[in-house]
Amino acid sequence: PITDPLATLRARLLGDVLLDNSSSPLRHALESSELGASPSPLCGFDTSTREATFVCGLEGSNPEQAEAVEALVFDVLRRVAAEGVPPEAVDAALHQLELSEREITGDGFPYGLHLLMETLTPAIHGGDP
Repeated sequence: PITDPLATLRARLLGDVLLDNSSSPLRHALESSELGASPSPLCGFDTSTREATFVCGLEGSNPEQAEAVEALVFDVLRRVAAEGVPPEAVDAALHQLELSEREITGDGFPYGLHLLMETLTPAIHGGDP
């Protein structure tokens, strides 16, 4: 659940390893498939609700190809689970995550409000903000 900060961090890191750039296994599979135009900008982990969700899809795909897209995604996830990913990919994703956490942006909000909003979802669901 979203109330466990370590599990949330792990999920975010996993999402980055899978989707962060064109060499990431899932993004590469989606981009190189001819099932759609490009990976959806909504791809990744969403931690804004009590149970985090992982979203992955393609823009510009036909509804008739939904099963093929699903099969592609699950094939990649099974392969990654069986074979793992290079340690360098994890290191790079962790480095990018660290840089993004150090950057003081606020995502369009004043930075202090942004920090407060980051703690809101876990706090609402009984976590330790």
